[in-house]
Amino acid sequence: MSSLVIMDFDGVIIDTEYVWYQIFVEWFKKNFDYTLTEEEFMMSIGADAHILFNYLREKKNINVDLVSFRKETQNLFIEKSKNLPLIDGVENFIKQVKSDGWKLSLATSATKEKPLYHLKRLKLLDYFDYLVTADLVENIKPEPDLFLKAIDLAGVDKSDAVIIEDSKNGLIAGIKAGIDVIICPNRLTKDDDFTGCLNIVDSLDKIEL
Repeated sequence: MSSLVIMDFDGVIIDTEYVWYQIFVEWFKKNFDYTLTEEEFMMSIGADAHILFNYLREKKNINVDLVSFRKETQNLFIEKSKNLPLIDGVENFIKQVKSDGWKLSLATSATKEKPLYHLKRLKLLDYFDYLVTADLVENIKPEPDLFLKAIDLAGVDKSDAVIIEDSKNGLIAGIKAGIDVIICPNRLTKDDDFTGCLNIVDSLDKIEL
């Protein structure tokens, strides 16, 4: 039975996290005259904005309407991210995974539209056996649903799978799922605490399966 590699999307395949960070900072400054910190923004990495917005409401008395926020920022994000390049090492890693006979799954807290667009654009879609997105599960990261769904679709044991993540929320989800996690942090998450991961690498080129 083939083993399985499960890859996150944002911050692992392309660096959309930093695009969102810039948009968040500008939006909060404009609408609330509030300087959002990098640490605060990182609450939402690998998950969604609910965690951050709940924190801001409870601790800072800043009430954000999530629907309005998404409406105001979504088109800007699409424009800023539509031509992002692959993160270094990603293409070679994906090709090596398939060459070695592993199954490959995406597991992202995003809905299907965004990763589908970028994987097609970057000519990587055909390498993935499964796309597990927020549309397919009840709970996204830091809950384990996405990873458990990937395991179920691939029909492999947890011990025969490994997760590639960049965020603490992703690591927490992987630990809850009972699957080993390799962390390849991005420029926002590089100083985070990744206690409990299998390994930390600075490029996917450094991973030997």
